[in-house]
Amino acid sequence: MNFQHLRHFVVTADTGNMLKAAETLHISQSGLSRSIGALENLLGLPLFERSAKGVEMTAFGRQFYPHARLMLNEYNRSMDELKTYQNLKGGSLRLGINNSFAYVLIPSVVAELVRRWPGIHVDIASDNYAALVADLTHGNIDIAFSLFTEGSRHDQLDYETLFEIRTRVFAREDHPLRDKADIGPEELASSDWGLINGASAQAAFESFFTGNDLKVPQIAMQCSSVALLASVVAQSDLLTILPEELVQQTRGFAIEPLNFDFSFGVAQVGLVRRRGSFDSPIAERFSRLLRRDAEKLALPADAVA
Repeated sequence: MNFQHLRHFVVTADTGNMLKAAETLHISQSGLSRSIGALENLLGLPLFERSAKGVEMTAFGRQFYPHARLMLNEYNRSMDELKTYQNLKGGSLRLGINNSFAYVLIPSVVAELVRRWPGIHVDIASDNYAALVADLTHGNIDIAFSLFTEGSRHDQLDYETLFEIRTRVFAREDHPLRDKADIGPEELASSDWGLINGASAQAAFESFFTGNDLKVPQIAMQCSSVALLASVVAQSDLLTILPEELVQQTRGFAIEPLNFDFSFGVAQVGLVRRRGSFDSPIAERFSRLLRRDAEKLALPADAVA
């Protein structure tokens, strides 16, 4: 059974005449007769009784008619919705973003998305990577944009890496260590720190010091907002580790990297989806715009090595 058969049946039932139905459907009377016959063969029962005056539904036809019309109406409504959705005249996107990108990339991409397709709705959840993973696996969001590492990849999710960024040590502009040359791990270990929430940041922080046979220093503050963290660091003696490219792209952060040759690691940044899922038309356009703008934050190959 296909919806063409249902439409032919419903129009024929409504007109009560094969010729009028064929004219309404813009097909030949013989073609309509074959379509009705094919549906009757599939159902195994006759739908119409034919006479010189036209056609009249059988008892089975009358019983089948409301179901056929309901199926046809639902099909037509779904097709209309899909056409509207495809043209981005409606629909929504549930987007999850890593807190680090609340002020970088995402605002300009979302602004362009809603400007170019004003009929859509974008619902944004900003959180750390672990929370975004949970939201994706539970179906609370459609797609996420986040930092992640090879070791933090989830086996139920697919990852599309757009670029990589390095993490460096930042302090306020007039911090005592700012102008000091050849800062060593020991001096970093004796300082107090502020960190962004997240298992990846915590692991990179701890592994740096344990890898240098040093005690992990005091973490005086943790939060989920890069802007809040940078603001506190700019007004205190705290040190922090942040992706250099994000700080460079965000205006108003009165913090600078220390003269320290070692990085706290290189993180991957990209789109994360549920395994086996497909992008909706809105998500596809969002992803396309994001890929375009993400190139400006791409880390040079020699910086990753």
